[in-house]
Amino acid sequence: MNSTNLLFIDNDDPKNAKKLYQNRRKKLSKSFDGAYFIDGLDHDANGTHVWAHCLSPIFQEPLLLYLTGINQIQTALFVDPINKIECLFLPNYNAKNAFWDGQKIWHDEETGSKDAQETTGIKAIYDWNDRHQFLTEHIDEYKLKKIGLYWHQSSKTKKVIKDNLYKSKNKIKKLIPKIKVENISPLQWQQRGIDSVADDKLMKEAQKKTNCAFKNTLAQLSRCKTEYEVAGYLQGECLRQSPYGLSFNPIVASEKNATVLHYISNHQTIKKNSLILIDFGIRWHSVQTDISRTIPANGTFNPLQALLYTIVLDTQKYVETHVKAGIRLIDLNKLCWDYLNKKLDSQIKEKGGSYELDYDEKPHFVGHRIGYQVHDGDPFGDYRHDKLMDGTIISNEPGLYGQFKLKLNNKLYSETIGIRIEDNLKVTKSGCINYSKSIPKEISELENLINNA
Repeated sequence: MNSTNLLFIDNDDPKNAKKLYQNRRKKLSKSFDGAYFIDGLDHDANGTHVWAHCLSPIFQEPLLLYLTGINQIQTALFVDPINKIECLFLPNYNAKNAFWDGQKIWHDEETGSKDAQETTGIKAIYDWNDRHQFLTEHIDEYKLKKIGLYWHQSSKTKKVIKDNLYKSKNKIKKLIPKIKVENISPLQWQQRGIDSVADDKLMKEAQKKTNCAFKNTLAQLSRCKTEYEVAGYLQGECLRQSPYGLSFNPIVASEKNATVLHYISNHQTIKKNSLILIDFGIRWHSVQTDISRTIPANGTFNPLQALLYTIVLDTQKYVETHVKAGIRLIDLNKLCWDYLNKKLDSQIKEKGGSYELDYDEKPHFVGHRIGYQVHDGDPFGDYRHDKLMDGTIISNEPGLYGQFKLKLNNKLYSETIGIRIEDNLKVTKSGCINYSKSIPKEISELENLINNA
């Protein structure tokens, strides 16, 4: 298989990709004493809604990507380690679909599904439409008492997300009512948190590409009059760096728009003296970056902007010094906002200024896990209460959002402002590695890049 067609993610190592995915499946099998089945997406976003035309190079449930590397809809995986059986379920070859939508990794009786076998190391390839019938027959033949399935359910609140995984679980329970069903979600999150999802070589390359996209965008900043022009340059530069696309739709927010955490309209005219908050990232094979920078539109921070920016930057550096294996994200979160809020009081209030925040003490979490998803980990955030393990990748992104007034150098400055600075860190036993340290964030660096473009 050729990785450039994006159907199989070989992590830029085609010779060892099959072994990588085989080892991941074996590792998950060792942590669960039984067979497990993972059902994939039956439709992509464009197929679910007839009016949708979403641009996304990732089309499959991330756990399936993690265990097989196959990036397409209508894919499922069954593993029975006790009876030494691995099965992959794929769509049947369809010439008409291939003509309209391009090639897939098929279940093809004529060729013996050679592509899928050679790519994944799984010999048994079946029709996607027969997966539930296969499960029923296999469980009956081998008299299985339980099966591991995957769906999103909080271990703390028991809330569930009723997506395709949940529906698949319910269908299997209905088809095979006597089988005991267990959720493998906690096991796979733990494994994915420290496995080679964020391979050092890949992540370092991804950060270089992200850095290049950012610097090239800054070089065009003086030509941009609107947020969407900046966003256009930024997206174009990111897409120039990687065929795997963007981590997410970028945020380009100036002035008060930057106080909206998930602002994606990117439509406003940029005022000359405003700050611009940029939140973006690229995908590179199985890894992705998630970077935030806040820059001056005219190339120079005014005194109040510089003061507020320095508070956020100092907070980010303070948090980074506390990142290491064994600490929890909720601990880092408390450290972050306690430190930042004390800085605000000492640097603003105690100097005769005033401020009004758009939130109560903590606007958002200081960080999240990064893996096959840009926000990896269980969707309920239960993982924030677990101790960070050696090898985990997290973001570090303190922010400040609100209205600020302060007299500096005999001049009153007033700003409605949003500032966020985000890096990507790899947790180690003794501290952390800052993958994005080369992406400019110091005031002098940003001003020099913009003014000397």
